[in-house]
Amino acid sequence: MENISTAFTVVLIILLRFGLPILLTILLVYFLRRMDARWQKQAEEEMAHAPKTIPATPCWEVQGCSAEMKHSCPAFINPEIPCWQQFRSADGQLDEDCLECGVFVNAPVTVTA
Repeated sequence: MENISTAFTVVLIILLRFGLPILLTILLVYFLRRMDARWQKQAEEEMAHAPKTIPATPCWEVQGCSAEMKHSCPAFINPEIPCWQQFRSADGQLDEDCLECGVFVNAPVTVTA
């Protein structure tokens, strides 16, 4: 009987030592994922309601682009999106020319509450 009691105590201690931290980690991951999903949903809703500001003077007019350049330019083809957003690299970096361009520098900043 004493061997069973000792074995039970050892198993209980092992479960407490390893099982409890694992359980707490699983619960923490679950709640963090729920919070992240909620924050993602809130951010998407805010972005959907955020006003989209387009500069008053299009970049092709400021830059003085020729007709051929305008018709091949993504900013001219999609005027509803700011020109600097069209020229972002795959990793999200802005083109160096955009950083120095007056259209980008003087663009209104959208502030959301």
